[in-house]
Amino acid sequence: MMARGEEGFSLLQEQEISQGRQDGLSDSEIAIYARQDFNYRRMGEFRQALKDQLPMELILSAARSSLSDDEVHDLFEDYRASLNPALPKARKKPPWKILAVVSASALALLLAYANLKSHESTAEITLKNSSVRIACGQEFVPKKYVRTTGLSEGEWVEMPEPFIMDKPGKQIVSYRLHTKGEEKQVLLEVEGVDETPPEITLSAEETTVYNAEQFSCEAFLIKAADEIDGDLTNNVACSSTLNEETEQTVVYTVSDRSGNEAQEELLVHLEDVQEAVAEVLEAAPEPTPEPASVPPAPQPVWTPAPYVPPAPAEPVWQDEWVDEVYTYSENISTGADGGSVSIEHSN
Repeated sequence: MMARGEEGFSLLQEQEISQGRQDGLSDSEIAIYARQDFNYRRMGEFRQALKDQLPMELILSAARSSLSDDEVHDLFEDYRASLNPALPKARKKPPWKILAVVSASALALLLAYANLKSHESTAEITLKNSSVRIACGQEFVPKKYVRTTGLSEGEWVEMPEPFIMDKPGKQIVSYRLHTKGEEKQVLLEVEGVDETPPEITLSAEETTVYNAEQFSCEAFLIKAADEIDGDLTNNVACSSTLNEETEQTVVYTVSDRSGNEAQEELLVHLEDVQEAVAEVLEAAPEPTPEPASVPPAPQPVWTPAPYVPPAPAEPVWQDEWVDEVYTYSENISTGADGGSVSIEHSN
């Protein structure tokens, strides 16, 4: 395919190749003039001839000829003038080369027509549906939506590239059947659809509200989000008005731009505050009586005794005549037989 990089071409030649793609030429058509032996001017003549849908046999014969750039230009201009007399004819060049090319082209036309009749392609390409719907986030797989029959050697189908449908919307994709000498194209409309509803997140599934309280449904809303549209918290609708029923449901709703709706519910128990207080008091256990307080036993008070000074010691008198102090000791021993006693004195 011509999408491959062509090395060796000048900048002007590459511009002619790129312009051919912009003109909607197929790769096989661009290959006719994307030749390094063609200067950019000659390439431009063939590119314009292909864009104007001049006969392919005439273009191929000119490509194989030895005509100069000016002669190729005149050849194509004269053919255009033959189709529309109002167009000015090209400046005449020595006619023998052009006549040779025209004669060869005419002969090639006859031969090609006979060859096509004997080898007419039976290849067909059809779509299973003229349009398809793809959910956002899913992949578009081209081969699932087309049928081909009768393909022979050298014939092939150019399919669009697969892609992920990332957002809602419509786009057109092209299938091209390349056969011998012609190209067939069919178009398929692919519509991306958002089928996923948003999600609502609440802080609780149920709650109790007393009749003396001010109820706010927004107080229980955490967020609402959608895969395509993003944050939808500010779009959530709910009602903070309660009726007199003891049990009631508050409904939260939100929709995305594709019309997908999400709902969440909050169950509300409505109670009378006086009844609730009475129930709490009835359910409270009886208080345990505290034991009677016993006064503590009196503790003895310590009173210090009055201080009595000790009596003075009496003096010890000794006679002056005492010259000696006698020591008296007495040893008593019992005999071995336990019957006799001996006493000894000493001083």
